[in-house]
Amino acid sequence: RSGIKSVRRFTYEEVDEFLADRELWRSKLTPDVHRLVSEMHELAMLLRRRRLDNGSLEMILPEVKLDLDRTGQVVGARTLQNTESHQMIEEFMLMANVAVATQLSDLGHHVLRRIHAPPNERRLADLTQFVDALGVEVENLQNRFEIKRVLAETADTPLRHAVHYAVLRTMQKAVYGPKEVGHFALNFDHYCHFTSPIRRYPDLVIHRMLGD
Repeated sequence: RSGIKSVRRFTYEEVDEFLADRELWRSKLTPDVHRLVSEMHELAMLLRRRRLDNGSLEMILPEVKLDLDRTGQVVGARTLQNTESHQMIEEFMLMANVAVATQLSDLGHHVLRRIHAPPNERRLADLTQFVDALGVEVENLQNRFEIKRVLAETADTPLRHAVHYAVLRTMQKAVYGPKEVGHFALNFDHYCHFTSPIRRYPDLVIHRMLGD
């Protein structure tokens, strides 16, 4: 139960423009807001580096957005770029989800978790064979850091879509449940969905638990 007072609203595009030329934005923002956005960016990039260094998997699969006309008819499609403004919000949402799940777990509550089980050995063996057939040098993909190496090695090559999509298909589906399975792809021990209570019911359940 809380209230939010919005002092300054930004679009993702505005924040990307800010990051590209911060001096230009000094005349458009108050000193406090200018400093806050800079510090938010610094913190988010630190959280991101720490998460990836700890073994979180990053699959580059661009999101496609449909363009509609005034009547609601599709007139085009385009891929959305995962810019640093998007990464800032993503890291803060991830940390909020982790913090809440950890707190509720420490209190002994049965948390409605967002769990992501590790992939089974057969699928990982199939993935290893597929990646090897593409000419990518690969060892045992039972090791998450070997998966990370393959993802990073192919990220800027024509093989990216095939390899990253194959890794995604190898993963188990993420589900909601009370068991302490953890989240394999993110490599978090405690994780729940907390940040969207107005559009996801599991998030609302977590908010109700915090409010009791």
